Amino acid sequence: MEKKRVQPEHPRIPNNIWKRNYSHYEIASYALEYHNFRWRPFISKAVEQSSNPKNISLFKLALEAGNEPACDIIFPKLKVRTTHTARKRDLIQFMECAVFSRSVRMIKWVESKINNGTDNNWPTEWKENGDRLLEVLMGNKKYPDTYIFTEIFNYVFNPTGSKAEIYDWDLAAYHILRYETRYGDTIAAMFRAFWEKGGREHSTSGWKSYCIRANKLEELNMIHEQNPQWHADFLHECNILPSRRVWARRQIKEWAMNHGARALNIEMEQVRIQERQMNAAPVVQNNEVSPLHKMMELLEKMKESKMGGYEEGLYLEACTVMQQLHRQIRV
Repeated sequence: MEKKRVQPEHPRIPNNIWKRNYSHYEIASYALEYHNFRWRPFISKAVEQSSNPKNISLFKLALEAGNEPACDIIFPKLKVRTTHTARKRDLIQFMECAVFSRSVRMIKWVESKINNGTDNNWPTEWKENGDRLLEVLMGNKKYPDTYIFTEIFNYVFNPTGSKAEIYDWDLAAYHILRYETRYGDTIAAMFRAFWEKGGREHSTSGWKSYCIRANKLEELNMIHEQNPQWHADFLHECNILPSRRVWARRQIKEWAMNHGARALNIEMEQVRIQERQMNAAPVVQNNEVSPLHKMMELLEKMKESKMGGYEEGLYLEACTVMQQLHRQIRV
């Protein structure tokens, strides 16, 4: 921006972009991602010049970025929404943004400012939104480090039940078991915490299929000890679902075959064969005599006839059979 004042044009940037005057709100929305203190004056100017809905949007961006100094600048300037629906929506989204930041410190900051402390029970809007909070936590792909997963999970879904609760256990297992980073990090520790919190009691054999895409062998073993059943398409899914590490997928498949999946696959294949045989269309028997056999019968009749085979009926029938034989030979 300082360079624009002394350089009217840029050799590589078009003038319509180079000469554009960005508002403080636009600058702040980009600057919230960076925690450098030099951006704070722009954030303060944006809050002073923007409307309340825009300031609320900036506050949510600051929460998602985990920018606590920016939150301290924006939050005192916010005004309470006029409608109950808007206030409830903001309350829910404030906590979702804090969880998305993957920072326990940011979650505690929201608790202290909105819930009057970190030791108080969460309001209903937060407690009943546990399924969404877990989805938001697993949806942040920008920060791939997985060592903080367990810390955040244990804090948000604490054993005392004073904070968020999980209601859809199958959906929660889906998000955890299918999570995979580009660095190959695992979140087995988080799954163990999820397993001890109630995942064991609510687990099903269908969770095994969630382990395939990310090659979660340790988690697959835990689920199998509680649910030894296998679904018929498990080995087929091991072959068709993509994987970044072929050796890990091969290990998953071999482990499953050694723990009952092979026998189930053979049994299901036999059942499918029997079903195909039962549902197959019946074979229609063709009792029609071939033209060759007809000609042989006619020759026998001609030998036995009194007129030497020159009866009009036998002669015409023989001609017809000869034509049929001729057509078959041409085909």
